[in-house]
Amino acid sequence: MDRIGSGRSSKPLSALLSASTQANAVHHAIQAMRTGTSGPGFDKIVLVGHSLGSATTIIEAATFHDADGVVITGFTHRIAPLTVEPTLAALTPALPDPGYLTTAAGMRYAAFHRPGPYDQQVIDVDEATKDLIAPGEMVDAVVIGLVLPYSRQRLPARKACGRARPRTTRPRRTCARSWCRATGTRSTSRPTRRCCTTR
Repeated sequence: MDRIGSGRSSKPLSALLSASTQANAVHHAIQAMRTGTSGPGFDKIVLVGHSLGSATTIIEAATFHDADGVVITGFTHRIAPLTVEPTLAALTPALPDPGYLTTAAGMRYAAFHRPGPYDQQVIDVDEATKDLIAPGEMVDAVVIGLVLPYSRQRLPARKACGRARPRTTRPRRTCARSWCRATGTRSTSRPTRRCCTTR
C-alpha cells in the first residue's frame, strides 16, 4: 500500500504526517483485511517495509501486535552521517504543499545509489517514480525506529545482508536444552521451532 501522502494515497497537509500516523493507518488496513470489510478476508498478514516504510512497519508491529510476520528491507539500526547527508542535501520542497519534500531533479544517484554502479536506465526510472515525504515522518522514524527500543525486540529472526556471495553453510541452531536466546528462558526439553531460531 502507498503511505499516506505518497503514490495513490490521499495527500493531507504534510504537517499532519508522522511515522506513527502512518503506522496507525496500516493498523486500520490490517484490521479491514482481517475482517474482510474492504474485500476478501485474510487469516495471515505479513508486513513488508522498505526504507521509511520499514520504520512504519516496525512501529505498527511493535505497537499493535497484529501482523503474523514482518519483513524489513533497506533499513538500518545505525545512522551514518556520510550516508544520510547526501540524502538530506538532495531534498527540496514539493508543490502544491511545500511541507512535503522530494529529491531535486538529477539527485537520485547521489542520494540513494552512490557508491554503487551508475546505470542511467535505473536512475531514469527512479527519477520518474520518486515520491514525497513529510518531515514529521523522517523525524518520527529516526526517533521511534532507531533510538527507542521498538526495533530491538528479541524475536526469532533471520538476517540477510546484500553480500556478493550467498552464504553456503547450513543454518545452525542458537539454543539447545539450555538458554534460549529467542524466548530468554531456560529450556529443558528438545529444541523446538518456538524456542530455537536459525541464523
